Amino acid sequence: MSTLLLTRENIAEFIEAVTVSGKLVIENPEDHMKLVRLARAYSKAVKAMINLVLKGVPQVEVCRKLYNILPNYVYLETAYKNAKAIVEGLKETGGSKCEIRRFWVSSRGNRFDYGNRNIKLMPRDGFFEVLIRCPWDSSWIKAKAFFGSRYIRMLKELVELASRREEGYGATISFREYPRIHVHVPTWVYLKYFSERAEASGRFIAGVDLNSDRLNLVVVDEAGRIVYLKT
Repeated sequence: MSTLLLTRENIAEFIEAVTVSGKLVIENPEDHMKLVRLARAYSKAVKAMINLVLKGVPQVEVCRKLYNILPNYVYLETAYKNAKAIVEGLKETGGSKCEIRRFWVSSRGNRFDYGNRNIKLMPRDGFFEVLIRCPWDSSWIKAKAFFGSRYIRMLKELVELASRREEGYGATISFREYPRIHVHVPTWVYLKYFSERAEASGRFIAGVDLNSDRLNLVVVDEAGRIVYLKT
């Protein structure tokens, strides 16, 4: 566990994005099977990358080697970052190996790709339409995403910023209990909706716990009271 002094003004220097999760609904059985195939291939790529990262193989070469498994460089670049985070977590904890039992798919954000090249959000009446790129035939897997009402305005603004190439957003789809979508919202956008200047003007301490599949954050004030929790 490491600590750092955290304020509203400097938080974006340490935490690039805050994850907002929602339920993903895939109504078409064929699209569901495509998504499962994609997630299995992505997880397989991450697993293969771990050994290559441990050997110090450069990212470009790693992505080239695994293109036959997952023929999409943005997915592969994101998988490489996942594998690198797992390796760094092993080094921190002194572990020697990591078992990947679940499968997921993730795509980094980029404002020049109108937010995200492979996983796109579009506001609809009562939900967000989600388009997920299938790398084998370049088709789009269609789904619906449902988020808590408190996040709707923020996500709509994020999509609007992306449409103007002003901001990008990463996205991850997991399958714990049921399909979920996790949108990585830039910190400054999140704070615009979920921060109170008066409360955040003091000095806080943040504890960060890095695991192979998640980052746990807890923020306490000078009296030791928890003011923020996030996984």
